Amino acid sequence: VRMGFFVLEGALFSWLFEGRRIATAMARRREQRFRQAIEAAPSGMILAEPDGRIAFANAAARRDFGYAAAEFRELSIEQLIPPALRESHQRDRATFARMPTPRAMGIGRERRARRKDGSEFPVEIGLSPVPTEGAPLVLAAVVDVTERQRVISRLVDSEQRQRFLLR
Repeated sequence: VRMGFFVLEGALFSWLFEGRRIATAMARRREQRFRQAIEAAPSGMILAEPDGRIAFANAAARRDFGYAAAEFRELSIEQLIPPALRESHQRDRATFARMPTPRAMGIGRERRARRKDGSEFPVEIGLSPVPTEGAPLVLAAVVDVTERQRVISRLVDSEQRQRFLLR
């Protein structure tokens, strides 16, 4: 009888451990798919910890900001912001942490980001909380709008020249 109990107990533990192994493998696959999707996105995608530390930046963000993947993981999100705006951004980040809902940042205001070389460029930024076991991470979609602004500027200049000529 004792032998049967140990066999049954061993089978139960094997079943439980196998279930845990399968669940862990499935979670790893889901995380890998998530990372692959973010990595392939055409816009810059930056995943940040609640304290602002960068956990991940995709290829587009690395290209736009000029940092390698390992360098990004050593940065705070504030280091991607022009120095004059960093303090206000920390307050904005704290406000977002209290009410983490998907939203665009700075609607109606021009937003700027700072590259590794110190140059700045205009951006549009969308924020989304990413639920985790602890505090949610923040996924920031960062779009470089430099070319769009150039096109708009050319259109405005062209329109002004046309109005001048038609007077």
